[in-house]
Amino acid sequence: MNRLSKKATDSLFLLAPAWFNRLKAIIFLPVIVAYIGIESYGAFVLIVANLEVLTPFVHMGMGQALVRYTSALDASNKTEIRKGFWTPILAATGFSCILGIGYALAIPSINETLMGGSDVRAVYASIPLLLANALALIVFPYFNSRKRFKEASIYRMLRDLLPYLGLVTGIVLTNDLFAGIVLLVILQYIFLGYLLFKISGETGGVGFDLALLRKYLRYSWPFSATIFSQRNIENIPKYLISSIYGPVALGIYNILLTIMRLILAFNIPFIKFAESHLPKMWDEGARSRASDIINTCTRYYFVIVCCCATLIVMGINDLLEIFFPAILENITMPLIPVMVAFSLFVLLYGINDFSRIFAKLEEKSLLVLSISLAGLTVIAVLAPILVRSFGLTGAALSQLVAALIMQVFYTVSLKTNRPLSSYMYTVKTLIPVLLAGTTYWVVPKQGILTVGMAALAGVCLFVLSTHILKIITLQEVASLGFSKAVQPTD
Repeated sequence: MNRLSKKATDSLFLLAPAWFNRLKAIIFLPVIVAYIGIESYGAFVLIVANLEVLTPFVHMGMGQALVRYTSALDASNKTEIRKGFWTPILAATGFSCILGIGYALAIPSINETLMGGSDVRAVYASIPLLLANALALIVFPYFNSRKRFKEASIYRMLRDLLPYLGLVTGIVLTNDLFAGIVLLVILQYIFLGYLLFKISGETGGVGFDLALLRKYLRYSWPFSATIFSQRNIENIPKYLISSIYGPVALGIYNILLTIMRLILAFNIPFIKFAESHLPKMWDEGARSRASDIINTCTRYYFVIVCCCATLIVMGINDLLEIFFPAILENITMPLIPVMVAFSLFVLLYGINDFSRIFAKLEEKSLLVLSISLAGLTVIAVLAPILVRSFGLTGAALSQLVAALIMQVFYTVSLKTNRPLSSYMYTVKTLIPVLLAGTTYWVVPKQGILTVGMAALAGVCLFVLSTHILKIITLQEVASLGFSKAVQPTD
């Protein structure tokens, strides 16, 4: 029992930061929108998108290389550990200075083209986040490389929480996005400065090795390119929406996407389990068993997404009326088509995560990069056409098509062991979806309490029908230990 409790505690430490990172966006989103308005929130979305585009060129995936090349080093080998950590830190600092200058020069044009000439101070204030975000992606892998996973998880959660609270506090106190970002930047650097000071004491100072930097970059650049491609599959439609329809439309679009992307939090335990346990199983020759586990995890994720997405699609107007009443007057389009496209995109996005695990097990990192670039190409071609023709719905459809094509490429390229019977649950799940959606629709709703009761009734009926149809049985859910719960079923 103690062993089981320890495993549960360890899993909680590993999963909590990722879950919290998704939840905080939902928890504080109504507050941010209420205090700065939907237009300034749209500008904030663009600032975050700009940072996501540029940050991979700062960290260059070197956190992955840090784990790869320093994990085996003994703690007494401080010289190599020092060079292994500080080389990417110093390199990222240099890269961020170069990119930061270029970004600063481009900001007036970006502001005029994409932000409708809104307050440019917040954009300039965000430039230091280029380095801060990159440093975080190197600092936390350092703790993982030293096998200090709980410590890394706690620091990661604090880094996600404290600066974000600074952002929200600045916005609430001043009704100004600029003040919020300034406070966010200050708290980011205070926290990261503390971690760097702590690590410098452990490594005995600072070190740099140019040959080691070249070695890191040769290994890590595909990871950086993959991250860049994946981020822009979502960011290209955002840029198009803002340039064509303005920041208000972008703010609405991102609120809808953020609500639906919350479902991806359910994918985290399956991904963490697969990444932790399957490489050893694969290397020992139990590849069929590893494939069965991933297929079962995919089934669980598919069913959970279908349940949550159905209720979100049916209740999106109720959710907006309760939590974002001020933006309803800016919405003149039907929301269900947008949310259906988002739900299918999130479903495929999560399934693609499992396919990426297959690719890593088969040591095909370049395949992951190639497929990510293919998805980026598809959305770069489709999004301008669909966004101009169908607005926010077109943007969601472009992401859906890109994710679908990526999944087709994964399925064709990887030797996945998926018998025809393993796909039957996708057809069976249509029945619980219809039952849950109909239940939510027919239950009278007025206010948050009745909306919650309608959603709960839909969930109960969904769970019961999936058990009766043997898509996922209650016995599986009640299984003790995650390793038992992922046993494949007939």
